[in-house]
Amino acid sequence: NFPALQLGTAVPPARQATFECSFIPAEPMGGGRSAW
Repeated sequence: NFPALQLGTAVPPARQATFECSFIPAEPMGGGRSAW
């Protein structure tokens, strides 16, 4: 969880949006954050 959060805050808002979009569908499964 921490690595993903740090990346989101480090990258610009534009990239953060894409990161969140990728995380949203993977979050319910719990594999998205675990993989990263």
